[in-house]
Amino acid sequence: MKRALALAALLAIAACSKSNSGGTGPGPTGSLDVTITAPAGVTAKVSIITPNDSVITISSSQTVNGLAPGDYVVRASPGVTADPIVSIAYTGAITGSPATVTAGQTANATVTYTTPRASSGILWVANAIGYQLSGFSSSNLSATGAPAPATRIGSGTSGSITEGSVSVAVDSSGGIWYANNSDTLRYYAAALIASPTNAAPTRRLISTSLQYAIALAFDAAGDLWVADQAKGQVSKFTPSQLAAGGAQAPTVVLSNVFGTIKRPWQIAFDSHGNLWVASYGDSSISGFSPSQIAASGSPLPFAGISGSKGISDCLGIAFDAQGNLWVGTLSDTISKFTPDQLTSVGSPTPSVILKVSSSPIGMAFDNSGALWVAGYENNKLMQFTPSQLTTTGSPTPTITISNNGNSISVANGITFSPAAPNLPIR
Repeated sequence: MKRALALAALLAIAACSKSNSGGTGPGPTGSLDVTITAPAGVTAKVSIITPNDSVITISSSQTVNGLAPGDYVVRASPGVTADPIVSIAYTGAITGSPATVTAGQTANATVTYTTPRASSGILWVANAIGYQLSGFSSSNLSATGAPAPATRIGSGTSGSITEGSVSVAVDSSGGIWYANNSDTLRYYAAALIASPTNAAPTRRLISTSLQYAIALAFDAAGDLWVADQAKGQVSKFTPSQLAAGGAQAPTVVLSNVFGTIKRPWQIAFDSHGNLWVASYGDSSISGFSPSQIAASGSPLPFAGISGSKGISDCLGIAFDAQGNLWVGTLSDTISKFTPDQLTSVGSPTPSVILKVSSSPIGMAFDNSGALWVAGYENNKLMQFTPSQLTTTGSPTPTITISNNGNSISVANGITFSPAAPNLPIR
């Protein structure tokens, strides 16, 4: 068994190294000129997906030279304003994608940011028994208190459309999908949630492959991945399926083998496109490379953590800008694992262990690198600054946001809209 896991790790690491080798190759090359236009004070983030699925990221107009011939997909992450917590986002309009690069020639593409995105500048909180999805603005989160959310979805009372929500994910337009431990995912377009609403969702996606959908995460291609704690599976739905809604069968289903996906509670992607799954039922975290998640099956993870201090009854996971994996547990700890500890299957010792209160489940990093944590039991949001994340201990939150009329009530998933620009592509 150990030999099989080690072999799987070596093969997956080799595949990841190949997929991140860039767009250049042997023989004649071409160029891609990308023109980026944005209002003053708005920082762009544009990704160029190469034919071998590596990613080139730029933030201003640039001609990228030495590219192997082929089709290059240009994607625009939100252009963002400067803010210590969460930015206002601008959507980028793209022309010329995919761009076909030929030897000795220069292809062209443009990205234009013009209008602020509705419902941006928000930290979304999914409340399991709060009967609403709460949206807190940067000003809401700037000081300790119990502010009323800047926006919300749902009535805040029993019978609300958002009752039982446990996870929320933001798409490239600023709309949100949420899961509520059922076979149905619900979507709200950005314009509908810029202010408080009790409206029905824009669309629903229903799948017989889902039973208790508990966690959501987008990959760089805009696919939505869904963890199902009852079936011990992680499923993928494509952008076209999300746009259509209705009854859908996932295009990829990853199943449990040897406890690798056993009662999955949270999922996250790192900057290399690896999918990480935290399994509460097995107190383990499994990593799957892009090649391992390209088709349905029960792959052995290329890397994983099992038996380490700081992951018993793991509930939440999040990656920071440096590629460190942070793990929240039912036993009130948050542990840090460095990128070097995430390359093989083993039981590494966390580089930092924080003792915090109230079973941290939801975790998200803001623009400053501070970690926000949703307390599952104390109905609070807590902020820990970057300096508090460097040393093992029991830090006091620098900012604490308390419940106000079911705004934070058994909070599970939290996410910023938009995500901090230095975090992994989503």
